[in-house]
Amino acid sequence: MAARRRRTTLAFNHGSQYLVAVVGAGPAGLFAARQLAQAGAHVTLQVADHGVGIPAAELARITERFFRASNVTGTFSGTGIGLAGVRQIVEQHGGRLTIDSTEGQGTTVTVALPMHGDD
Repeated sequence: MAARRRRTTLAFNHGSQYLVAVVGAGPAGLFAARQLAQAGAHVTLQVADHGVGIPAAELARITERFFRASNVTGTFSGTGIGLAGVRQIVEQHGGRLTIDSTEGQGTTVTVALPMHGDD
């Protein structure tokens, strides 16, 4: 159990750095918070910012490869592959990705991964 917890924590530390880079890719001074928690058979990582948010009409498409929200195109650099990559990795590990956002207020990305494997 301890070895599994160390592997999961290591993976989430690296994953959280990646998510902070993806979610917090806005202007300098943008606040990004991380939270790592274990709930039952899942480990949850949550990254939140107080950035420009994602327009509600575009939220369903935000994890599509190369899709960029209309309120950042031409304003912030990016390719539109960050959250698509996160979604793919999470799905490959049997996890869930949820994204909550309010335009003008910020975005919260939550990743839940099952804790399983051999020690």
